[in-house]
Amino acid sequence: MRADSRSRDGLRISRRGSDGKLLQREAWRETLSYVRRSSPFYQRWLNDCGLSKGSRPGLDQRHKIPTVDKQVVSEQASALLCVPGKQVVDIVTTSGSTGQPLVWQLTE
Repeated sequence: MRADSRSRDGLRISRRGSDGKLLQREAWRETLSYVRRSSPFYQRWLNDCGLSKGSRPGLDQRHKIPTVDKQVVSEQASALLCVPGKQVVDIVTTSGSTGQPLVWQLTE
């Protein structure tokens, strides 16, 4: 038996028994699918890592994706956004105590 639900941002969450690895694989696939269709940044980032749109990388391939660090977030803030700009309800910044402040665009 399978019970599905959707998280707040529309990602499908599947609950099948207590198989943690299965849940991880499903969450991984759903997350990749979501960012590929929603974020210009991740479309380029994944393609540059050799994970083209048609590929179905497993959890064992996540090491191919470099960490998105503070500099990338700062330089690519608009491209990282996974929703239409009209859904942004607030824009906040960090204090910049370690250098350049980061800008975060928040939705409800």
